[in-house]
Amino acid sequence: MNTRLFSSLAVTWLICAGTCLADEQTSLLVNSPSGEEASKTGQPKGTSYASVFALRPGEPTLVVEYPWKAHAIPSVEVRLLTGELPEPAEIRPLVFMKNFMKGDVNIRVYRCYDHSASSPTRVAFTEKDIDFEAVGQRNSLGKPSVCLLHRITEGPAPGAGAVFCLLDSWAVNKGLLYFDLPKEYFPKPGTLRVWFFGRGDLVWSEMVAWPGY
Repeated sequence: MNTRLFSSLAVTWLICAGTCLADEQTSLLVNSPSGEEASKTGQPKGTSYASVFALRPGEPTLVVEYPWKAHAIPSVEVRLLTGELPEPAEIRPLVFMKNFMKGDVNIRVYRCYDHSASSPTRVAFTEKDIDFEAVGQRNSLGKPSVCLLHRITEGPAPGAGAVFCLLDSWAVNKGLLYFDLPKEYFPKPGTLRVWFFGRGDLVWSEMVAWPGY
């Protein structure tokens, strides 16, 4: 089977799997936590929204099963933690949409997204003393997309981070998201800390095992 046909079948399988989960997402929408409740607890006890799935060996995908479309200006931030895990309170997100997504940064993100439809694009910039790399390309769903990558070199949890702020690009449907985490930033096994935001406010956060590439 040639590579192009296999890739097409893989994307079709992902979309079909997402469609089958639509009823579950409706249930989540009804029972999803408020921003205030989730900010205090991370998420309802016993509830899990994030997981890692590998369609093919060595090619993991971060999956979020949550009614993201119900939130205004939704975004997701991801941190890779390796080695001994610090206390959750010590791992702080950027809160990118509220603290960074304005002015020139906003322009760079959308330009990178626009170019991603025709060719892979990378744009490096520094904002608030943090070095970012905006990566635009067609993702595993075949959609134009952009993510913001950065490295954490100081503090209790050095490692890599990613921000996804244009979620329609990563959506299978209104309750299911598939995120490609770039290999050069997320190569090693570890633990992912995942934060979900609506209007820049924390809705829930979660830890999930990451197998690496």
